[in-house]
This record gives sequence, C-alpha cells and structure tokens, in this order.
Amino acid sequence: MTDDARQSIPISGKLDDRDNISKTPHNFEDLPEELQKILTDRKKGKKGSRSALEKLEGKHMLSILVYLDKMSPVMKTDVYNDVARCSNMNDKFRDLEEMGLIVIYRTVRTNSNVVMITDKGRRVAALLGDIADVVNDVSGGGGTESFSTIRLAHYGPMSYPE
Repeated sequence: MTDDARQSIPISGKLDDRDNISKTPHNFEDLPEELQKILTDRKKGKKGSRSALEKLEGKHMLSILVYLDKMSPVMKTDVYNDVARCSNMNDKFRDLEEMGLIVIYRTVRTNSNVVMITDKGRRVAALLGDIADVVNDVSGGGGTESFSTIRLAHYGPMSYPE
C-alpha cells in the first residue's frame, strides 16, 4: 500500500476530503486496477457461489414455489401482485429457473412473461407441504389444518394442466 493511499479519519468524521462526494463520485474506470479487481470479484462471488439451499432460504422463494404449485401457469405480474413486489424478484426468478424449478416463457408478441412450475418444482413444493404437515403435526391430531388446506385457502383451488 502506498503512502498516499493511507488516510486517517479526520475530526469531521468524513473518509473522503472532497466536500461534494455524493455529487461527483469516482468513476469505476478512474479507480486503481487493484480496487477495480476487488470490487469486480466481490460482485461476482456474492451470488454465484451460493448453494441451492442458500438460494431457497431467500425471502419469498418458498412462497413463490408454493404459489406456482397451486396457480401455474401464471403471468409474472401475477406473482408480483399476489406474492411479493420487491426490487430483486428478477434475481429470484433467475435462481429458480437455474435450479430447474420453474420455466419462464418470454413472449415477444404480447411482451409478457409466463411462469410455469416444472415437475422438479412440484416435487420440491410437495416436500415443503410434507415439512409443514410434520411441523403442524397433522397426522397426530395436534395441528389444526394441513398444509394443503392452508395453501388452498390462501391461493385458491389447485389446477394442474392436463
């Protein structure tokens, strides 16, 4: 590290001595090569190295699968309206598609995206239902209702394409 790269925190508490840092940020191309490499590697490693379980642990991932299990095929906007509307939903759809749990058909004519759950996705959703049934202790009589009853009440009747 060079001497000019070291900097102590001034009394004002600012790390950068430029008064208008938010108005004129550093361009990525103007950063030293070392820093560009660190920032590029950090960005790549964040999403690419996650396991399937880590991806499924994400917020709304299981809700999307359960919703698609009951309502598939649906328009992508239906998932946004009925499950969640968050800024990284496209990443969630991409992760589910990469895992082979859903397929997204992009239509050029109507500029629409149709989302369908795959057989693998249906098996995962069924396993989630089994887990919920065990937690709710449906077979032992301790729970109040089964997972499929809860899903049916929340998302409507199940319809599978023939």
